Amino acid sequence: ELGVYTSVNGGEQWVRLENGLPTVPVDDIKIHPRENDLVIGTHGRGIWIMDDIAPLEGLTPEVVASTAHLFPVRRATSYNAYRPQGWAPGIYADDNPPMGARIRYYLGSEMDDVSLTLTDARGRPIRELEAPGVAGLNEVIWDLRLVEEGTDGEPMDPGPRVLPGIYLVQLSAGDAVIEGEVRVRLDPRVSMSRAVMAERHEAMISSYRLSGVVRRAGRALSAAENQLEAVEDLLGEAENGTAALGEEVTALLEELDDLRDQLG
Repeated sequence: ELGVYTSVNGGEQWVRLENGLPTVPVDDIKIHPRENDLVIGTHGRGIWIMDDIAPLEGLTPEVVASTAHLFPVRRATSYNAYRPQGWAPGIYADDNPPMGARIRYYLGSEMDDVSLTLTDARGRPIRELEAPGVAGLNEVIWDLRLVEEGTDGEPMDPGPRVLPGIYLVQLSAGDAVIEGEVRVRLDPRVSMSRAVMAERHEAMISSYRLSGVVRRAGRALSAAENQLEAVEDLLGEAENGTAALGEEVTALLEELDDLRDQLG
């Protein structure tokens, strides 16, 4: 059968490499020297790329026999993606790999109680990630965003990206608990001092927390406006003698408009 096959035991057994690769003749295979991507040139279906095949390289018989295994996490770069406007003629652009840290792990069997927890260097939890419990290789992308409590005590969903630095990841799968590191760097094209980054980060945290307050205030204003407009409708249907009350309702609606402008 046409396709690409891989072996983790020196060729004693071969398994078809699927992962979205169609049944197609393969003319050439290269491993990108910098990205460690597997690049496959097919006959008639274009180029197929598997991002960073380090888990395949590290899938030893010992790993396959284990309950769970967390592979080393490649350094992640925090950057702002360029998103060209789709209507511009003559420009071809395709999606980049997802921005963030690629966390890959192996499970010897299907499990229900699997979790991934990220903490800072001091052990303070900053994010819980949904972790699939499928037997075999699994991948979870951490988008480098943290979760902080807002002013109401509820977690942001999620918060801003973390500062560059070293973070810890813990995989819990059944009785196995495995820890690893995630290194995050700033876009190397950006020159910014640590002090400026810290000030910017604190300002972003404040703005995220303030946004929750503004949202709740906006909902409260909308509810009050709906009530006053309902009163206005009732006054319009009433007989004479309601002019003064109508003026008060109009004045209140104007005040609410001013408050909404301030929130904006």
